[in-house]
Amino acid sequence: MNATIRARFRHAILEQLAAANDMGLPISTIRNGCNYSGVTVSEDEVEAECEGYLSNEGFITNQTTAPQIHAGVSRYRITAAGRGYLAAQGLA
Repeated sequence: MNATIRARFRHAILEQLAAANDMGLPISTIRNGCNYSGVTVSEDEVEAECEGYLSNEGFITNQTTAPQIHAGVSRYRITAAGRGYLAAQGLA
């Protein structure tokens, strides 16, 4: 994946999470949104990006749902830093 596509990929993830507000999104939904936005990726690639760069930069957080709701499903949420990044890029 070249730098331009990687940037589009990251922006697609952050824009989806911003739209979801506090609900957060699971990997499968994020992958679908990326694919619809023109960045074809696998769930593994989405998870790696979420758990890697985006989390390390503090742009997103990961919260595993309670077992009573849906056992072990991770939902990702955008942070204030992530919203700030989107605004700085002119995407918010």
